[in-house]
Amino acid sequence: MNEIKFSQMLIFLREKAGLTQEQLGDALGVSGKTVSKWENGASAPDLSMLEAVADHFGVETDVLLGRKSDEAKTPRELIRTELSGLDADGAALKLFQLARESVPASFGRISGKVSAVPDLGIRNSCSAEGFYNFNVSSEDVSLAIMLMRSRSNFAFLADETSLERISELMRLLSDTDAIRICAYIHSTACSLSFTAGHVSRMTGVSEEKCAELLDRFCKAELCTSETAHLGERSVEVYESYGSGRIFALIVLAYEHMCGKRCYDHHMGGKLKMIEGNVGDGKGEK
Repeated sequence: MNEIKFSQMLIFLREKAGLTQEQLGDALGVSGKTVSKWENGASAPDLSMLEAVADHFGVETDVLLGRKSDEAKTPRELIRTELSGLDADGAALKLFQLARESVPASFGRISGKVSAVPDLGIRNSCSAEGFYNFNVSSEDVSLAIMLMRSRSNFAFLADETSLERISELMRLLSDTDAIRICAYIHSTACSLSFTAGHVSRMTGVSEEKCAELLDRFCKAELCTSETAHLGERSVEVYESYGSGRIFALIVLAYEHMCGKRCYDHHMGGKLKMIEGNVGDGKGEK
């Protein structure tokens, strides 16, 4: 056995799992000191214990011995390994967890400008009761969304206050000038701080309407504003880092209305995310 490769792989797998040497030892029925000796190369497990270690971490013994790397697996193989043995609900939850953890897991390696996602020319859709997944990678749009049934069964859709807030944002984005301004705010040409006059010059929207829409953007939490006093006059200065959620709404609307009307891969059937009836009929006239 190549103790150096085994010890390095064992340390990697243990730390990846967030285990101490004592915790791993307890799981395997050995002491923490024994695990420590394996990791510093002072000793090595016998064949039966090697298989137990491999089973514990869900890898092949060849991976532990450094003869084969999980990195050789394709993304599909890695995902299938993660989903192995899970039912439909468990698989959906696991996919949600993978999507949620992907950015935090890689954030430390992201630096500088991120290059554009390549145009793969694909549109995939999977829909079922309680689950929806959509991915598109085209010249115009690179987008991945996942929607799952909520614990409250989307109860907010029956709440009048929530409906009004949702409608408020939809009304704002229904204005083509608002979309023009939103596009500029999300561009690298726009500084973090700006005035309505500046946005007007850059977008062609009147300064008066820019001020009105920017104030509404503030209510939608896309911008913040502060009054700057310049001698005898004052000017409203807006600041925005951009909003991924609002920009995603616009991109998704474009894809739905202007994108291709077919999928390269489609699975599932009727999309009925909400269980039971929404409301109690009181809204009927």
